[in-house]
Amino acid sequence: KARYPLDGAHRKVACVECHHAPVEKAFNVPRTCVGCHTQDDVHEGGFGPVCERCHTTNSFIELRPGIKAH
Repeated sequence: KARYPLDGAHRKVACVECHHAPVEKAFNVPRTCVGCHTQDDVHEGGFGPVCERCHTTNSFIELRPGIKAH
């Protein structure tokens, strides 16, 4: 079980989408969005590595209440 909360849209993703090989021993799971989604960052790092500051995990496009799109 992951220690990073796999909530929102993560719940719809099958484990094998990220885990291409069997997990045979413990390993460090990224605990930030960019730990797995660097290639998906449309801001190209311009807003730093804390995606959850503006985005929710319900839909990675969805913004938190009060955040305005630029």
